[in-house]
Amino acid sequence: ARTVLNDGMVDSFSELRPQVRGRYTCWDQYKNCRYENIGARIDYFFVDKSLFKNHVRIGAEMLYGAEVSETSTSTNGRHSPSTM
Repeated sequence: ARTVLNDGMVDSFSELRPQVRGRYTCWDQYKNCRYENIGARIDYFFVDKSLFKNHVRIGAEMLYGAEVSETSTSTNGRHSPSTM
């Protein structure tokens, strides 16, 4: 069986920010898991590897500099506890 990654696609978020860990887009709100930062990523943006290499990375470097920073992934690189 072919997978997306075996088909020459890359996850743009992971490629631009390989050092980032614990950046999730889905948390169990009932258990307030966002506060503990226990979650899953459900928003993968796969792009063709050659398109990424020739256009996406260059565009990100133009916007954010040579190092695409970890803090550009969320508000100042932080998350806040729920007020509930």
